[in-house]
Amino acid sequence: MIQQQKFGLRAFFLKPMTAALIFQGVSVFVGVASVLIFLIFLNQDEFLYWILITTFGALTIQIEQGIQIVAARKLARPWHRCDIHRYYQELALARRNYRRFSLAVFCILGSAGFIYFPLLAQLTLDRHWPLTWILFVLAYVLNYWFGHNSAILLSSNCTASFNLVNAFTRSLNFVLTVIFLWTGLSILGLALSFFLSVCLSVTLHRRRALQQIKLLKTLSTSEILSGTSISGQTLPYTIYTISNFMLYKGAFLLFPLFAKAGNISDYGLALQLVMIVYTISIIPTQIWMNSLVGAVLARDSAKIRRNTTMSLGFGISIFTIFFTLTVFLAEPVLHMLGSDVSLPSGGILGLIFLAFAVESVIFTIVNALLIMQDLRFLRYYIFGVITLLSVCVISQLIWNTANVALIFLMIPLAAQSIMILPIGLWSLRCRLRVILMR
Repeated sequence: MIQQQKFGLRAFFLKPMTAALIFQGVSVFVGVASVLIFLIFLNQDEFLYWILITTFGALTIQIEQGIQIVAARKLARPWHRCDIHRYYQELALARRNYRRFSLAVFCILGSAGFIYFPLLAQLTLDRHWPLTWILFVLAYVLNYWFGHNSAILLSSNCTASFNLVNAFTRSLNFVLTVIFLWTGLSILGLALSFFLSVCLSVTLHRRRALQQIKLLKTLSTSEILSGTSISGQTLPYTIYTISNFMLYKGAFLLFPLFAKAGNISDYGLALQLVMIVYTISIIPTQIWMNSLVGAVLARDSAKIRRNTTMSLGFGISIFTIFFTLTVFLAEPVLHMLGSDVSLPSGGILGLIFLAFAVESVIFTIVNALLIMQDLRFLRYYIFGVITLLSVCVISQLIWNTANVALIFLMIPLAAQSIMILPIGLWSLRCRLRVILMR
């Protein structure tokens, strides 16, 4: 789409790359600051409850990402071709898929919480628990019900607005979280702040999406760029993201179900910290994606290797730096905050960091293979995760140890390092050879 070149501070912030970096920066800051706030205002049990609650929500996000990828790519083609009739057809389909998913989340996630927490996990819940869970579920239901608006923005060259709105509402969520925790609302305040920020987010996204649809009606054919292609990678990639989530983060939901599981709040705190580090470690795969795509299309082997190596090196460096800082600073900070939640011992903490570092490397490999149109490695990975989680559950049922976290760390980490990671590196090398021989 031909647009006039704009200058100035506003134009700078509306650049897609700038907006993406702002959103990533806000996300990292809010993630770190929120953990500190939780440790100050929540006791050990409340902290554990909130981690379990958000883990349920994060599972639905993995599925929504797949729906969003499909919807955005299907909407992009008629948008760029100015085919308004086809655009409305695809939009209706996207809206229907999102709303079906929203209703499924309402029924399944809503029911799962009322079964899992009081019955299966046998947790002691406060009197505000039903309202807390209802607000949390409704926030996701509302977000997915209007999720097609996000797909509209992503498909219509409006990613800057999408990222800036998300950065603003995430900041608002943090501010409301501090206020509500300060007034003593505990996890009810967390659910309320999340719900209110989602309400504002869907309102702003809807307003901008309607503007984009109105703009489409005014565009002439000469102003339209060539259409975008629709990839068949969505379903395998969605299953990969769910598998990636379940291997360590999602498996945490299983811990309270084992009768002799010991104190797991320390493991939950470590997961919160390492997930932030993981998010930072994979930023290059998002920022440098266009560069890698260009290198693949140009069959520039040196640039492909350099791009991939830089991404891998960045991720490994980030994990090394943060692990070192955690070892030396975590205990003094927790003591200063007066929190009754602590981190696991040095050995367990090291295993957690190592496990997510390996996953970060695998993510970078998967990203490169997807760009090279190679999905075979995803099948190995998904099958491996299903097998590993099954082995972990069976092992825990047999040994019935109190240190359940060790089993769910050691077995997957060993298999990922010895089998899955080498297969991924080998697949990447083979695919690179194929591209260069064409």
